[in-house]
Amino acid sequence: VGIADGSVRYGPNENPNKAGWENIVCYSSNGYVTHLGDWIDTNYQLVTGIRLALELNMDAKPRTLTFFVNDMELLDYVIDIPPSVRFWAYIFRSGSAFKLTQFDHLTSPTAVHGDGSFAWHWGKEWKHGQCCEIL
Repeated sequence: VGIADGSVRYGPNENPNKAGWENIVCYSSNGYVTHLGDWIDTNYQLVTGIRLALELNMDAKPRTLTFFVNDMELLDYVIDIPPSVRFWAYIFRSGSAFKLTQFDHLTSPTAVHGDGSFAWHWGKEWKHGQCCEIL
C-alpha cells in the first residue's frame, strides 16, 4: 500500500512501481518503506492480524506521511509530499487480501514524530545512514 503523485494513472493489474519509484511511496508486505534508493526496514511485516495505518497530513509544513502499525507510530516517516496524491493498494501474492477499515478526515494529526524519528524526503534518494532529519 502507499501513495502516488496525483499525476500518476494506473491501468488494471499494473504494479505501482510502473509509474517509477520517484512517483510513489510504498509500504511493502515485508515491512519495508521505499521511494527512491534504499528500502527502509520498519521491522513490521504485514501478516494476518496486523493493522497498518497511513496518516497523510496535507496541512503540515512540510506535508507528511506517517505510518502506524497496530496503532503504534513508526519512527520512519516521509516529508515533502506532493500537493496532490492518490492512495493505492496492490495485492502481489495470490490468495492475499486486505480490508480497508477506515478512511477518515482528522481534525488534528495523531502523529507526534518524537525523539528518534527519521524524516525521509519525497523526491530525494534514500540511503541508509544518510537520513535527512533525525528528531
